[in-house]
Amino acid sequence: LLYRRSREEMPADDLEIEEAMEEGIKFLFLSAPHSVEGNGKAERLICERMTLGEPDASGRRRPVPTGETFTLEVDTVIAAVGQGIDFSGLPEELHDGRRMKVGSDYETSLPGVLICGDQQTGPKIAIEAIGNGHWAADSMDHYLTHGRPKKPFFYDIVQKDLGPEDFTDIEKTERQYVQHVSGETRLAEPFTEYNTGLTEEQTLKDASRCMECGCRDVFECRLRKYATTHEVRPEHFEGAHLEKYEDVNEYYVRNMDKCVLCAKCVRACDEIAGFHAIDFAKRGFDSVLTAEFFNDLEKSDCTFCGLCTQVCPVGALIEKKTPRWPHLEVPEIQKTTCQLCSVGCELDLNLDRKRSRIVRITTDLDDPLSPAFGYCCSKGRYDYREIEESGNFDPALYGETVTEAEGLKALHKFMEKGRTAFILSSSLTGQEARAIKDFRDLYDPEAPLAAQEGAEFLPFLKEAALRKGIIKSTYGTFNEADAYLMLWTDTDEEQPVLTSWLRKAARHRSSAIVYLGDTPGRMARGDSVILTPAEGTKEQVLNALTLAVKAAQGKEPLALEPLLQGTGLDTAEVLRGAALLAGAKSPMTLISLDAPVNEAFDAVEALAGGNYLLLYR
Repeated sequence: LLYRRSREEMPADDLEIEEAMEEGIKFLFLSAPHSVEGNGKAERLICERMTLGEPDASGRRRPVPTGETFTLEVDTVIAAVGQGIDFSGLPEELHDGRRMKVGSDYETSLPGVLICGDQQTGPKIAIEAIGNGHWAADSMDHYLTHGRPKKPFFYDIVQKDLGPEDFTDIEKTERQYVQHVSGETRLAEPFTEYNTGLTEEQTLKDASRCMECGCRDVFECRLRKYATTHEVRPEHFEGAHLEKYEDVNEYYVRNMDKCVLCAKCVRACDEIAGFHAIDFAKRGFDSVLTAEFFNDLEKSDCTFCGLCTQVCPVGALIEKKTPRWPHLEVPEIQKTTCQLCSVGCELDLNLDRKRSRIVRITTDLDDPLSPAFGYCCSKGRYDYREIEESGNFDPALYGETVTEAEGLKALHKFMEKGRTAFILSSSLTGQEARAIKDFRDLYDPEAPLAAQEGAEFLPFLKEAALRKGIIKSTYGTFNEADAYLMLWTDTDEEQPVLTSWLRKAARHRSSAIVYLGDTPGRMARGDSVILTPAEGTKEQVLNALTLAVKAAQGKEPLALEPLLQGTGLDTAEVLRGAALLAGAKSPMTLISLDAPVNEAFDAVEALAGGNYLLLYR
């Protein structure tokens, strides 16, 4: 094999050259064929030695003849001098004798005739021709629907100056290679496939080497969408960049270089989440998004609900929950109900194309029927578990693991005798609970169906049934109240969405909050009345507060200090809380499992409307 340049300039993969050498192919570099001699057939090949000069248009050093020749004895000569187009039969309007006349949208001077692949680009590899044909098909579709060819436009900014220093935080791993087969083995079985590709283990290792340097917001970025629609040329808008990439917390990162200062995150935090934990500081090009006084978010009102990352229209706020995010495919959305607390927020599970894992959790803020109005907390958004991490799901019979067939056989046997009861765990998703109910309805509609959750509230339910004039509220009417009495609740930990609603009610509607207990959390901020009684005085304090509310409603005097003796509470604060509750038109009492039963419902009866809500854990 003669090649007029050196091996370094050879436009072939090293593997191809090495395998050819292993199979006995002799390479003569810096050698070019000059002429072929022989008597009616090829017998001798006259060659000329070359040297390398300056680089040509391809970037490779140009071969320069030396005048020195040598002769090779041959019987067959195969010329590999590239490829060209056969123009025979083609109208002259389509070519100039050397190449096709084709525009950037694959169009030609003949209406309805488009050119793609190697005939447009020149010799390329097969996959480039396939991709070229894809865009040409789009251009053809535009011609058929709009009357002129036009390939799709995409607004993409490519960073071309990346180097090793940009990836120092990524562990360097070795590339995987196909198992090598010797040249002797390949020649012994020339028609047997020997390249079997990478093993599954190698494929996974090689795939894990991807540095995921592209923007994860590629399918959701509104700026890219609008720039594509209006065919904005990025080179016309190049400018300075900000080095403001922040690892904000364990849930997401912030890149102010991509921020367009739209303030959607600020508004979502204020108007939907109800906290206003973040806002802009500084002005113009130096603007930054920060908590008050430039504090860390951990020291702010932020609950890490992730709503800001969901509404961000660009890639400025990106979640980092899922490693190996398949950001080059559009996720499939599966709706479900969060089971981590009693609110039951509706979640949109973003599944990968194979439906094998959750890559992200979002909510539908435009769904008027969503029980939580499209809101969820950090638990619902980030604390989901993959199935493979959730333990053993094998069927069990009498405490022993059995096969699925054995489990179903035993279940059918029990159900035939009418002795089956279904007890559902609170950890089941809505879909799982419905599937079990459907199964029960199909085989034994009379079988008892019960849930574990709520059993600890039976004393409260029994007491509520005895009280007349009180109303069990729902989460749907939660935001209609103008005052909230919270009895030993811990919404920050157990129902974080309610903390958001309560803070929003206080900030936006000036709703009063009176908290009685020892875990107020974020309720302690603002003008809330926080009453933390001494241990063992729950009933005493709640009775005193109830009497104070009744006295305030009737505008009657009350000697409160003796009633609060030993509770450690300030009389003035209790009176302030009672006045707020007595003056409310639509108050609501939130009752936790830790509240005293009878005294809690006495307080409910004392308030206007008698609305209450049991906060299941």
